[in-house]
Amino acid sequence: MPGSVVVALIVAAVLMVGGLVVLGIPGAIYAVVTAPVAELLRGLPAGSLLSGDRAWPLAIVMTLAVPPALPLAVWLVGWLRPAAGWVEAAAWVVGGVYLWALAVVVGLSF
Repeated sequence: MPGSVVVALIVAAVLMVGGLVVLGIPGAIYAVVTAPVAELLRGLPAGSLLSGDRAWPLAIVMTLAVPPALPLAVWLVGWLRPAAGWVEAAAWVVGGVYLWALAVVVGLSF
């Protein structure tokens, strides 16, 4: 699995640098997917995390905070579930990155 971790590191670096070049669009995608759940967890009104002047800084921070979870999730899946097929491994990685993004949004919502 070390080869896949290297690929995940490269993808994470491209998402971070490329995300800053395009002014946080990847972070906006992460935020749009996780903000409704974070609002439910915090008991905030719907749409309050992505309204007005909060949206762009949140997208920039998410662009920088979420991609480092990708290599970590790939490494953990390879370590904890070495016999997993690619579909199961991909599902674990996506779930892990989503939970990381949700934790970041909840942390930034205070």
